[in-house]
Amino acid sequence: MKLIIIILNLIICMFGHLMAQNKEIVEHQDSIRKIISVNANYDKLDSLQIQLLELNIKVIDFNSKINALNDSLSDKELIINRQNILIEKLKHKLVFADSIVARLANDCLRFKYDSIKVKNALSIFSKIYSVELQKKFSPLKSLLLNYETYYNDIISVILGAQNDESFKNPFSVKKISAIYIEKLKSTNYYLNIYNSDWTILYLNKLIDESIKRLNSYEPIKEKLDFQDLLL
Repeated sequence: MKLIIIILNLIICMFGHLMAQNKEIVEHQDSIRKIISVNANYDKLDSLQIQLLELNIKVIDFNSKINALNDSLSDKELIINRQNILIEKLKHKLVFADSIVARLANDCLRFKYDSIKVKNALSIFSKIYSVELQKKFSPLKSLLLNYETYYNDIISVILGAQNDESFKNPFSVKKISAIYIEKLKSTNYYLNIYNSDWTILYLNKLIDESIKRLNSYEPIKEKLDFQDLLL
């Protein structure tokens, strides 16, 4: 009986020892799994760090390209701004030059009609670069083109008065003078140009002096003569 009890105790002890060893094995296996899991996480972390590093390098390269592009754009904008400033300066110079050209063309209208001078003035006018000034001075061109016609019409009236024998009669001078004054004021130039903003200075003075002379003419004292006005 005692022997059986001893054998049972031995079996129980051996079983307990085996259970304890099994528990240790399970715990050891869990530890190994945890270590493997941690190592796996470390590997993933290392992979992420490498990816982040590569991405950071790409970002730096991209920013570098953007900065280079911005610098290039800034340089081009600076060049464009300088060119625009230069263009504006050139435009002002051209406008100034054009205004001088227009004045030179206008000077022709201060003197007695001369076909060569008028032709030269028209040639000068055609060299005006600015379209705006061409429009502004378009009345000047019209005056130059029509100067001969205006001049001939007025000269015809003046020479007609100068050669009119009726002025020898002192009793009809006032009446005849009034007729020729009316003829001067009926010319195309007087009706459409004389009182406008753009006029032919020579013809305005010629008309004014002729009317003045007709109004003050006295046949007893002098002969009606306009030759000095036509020089």
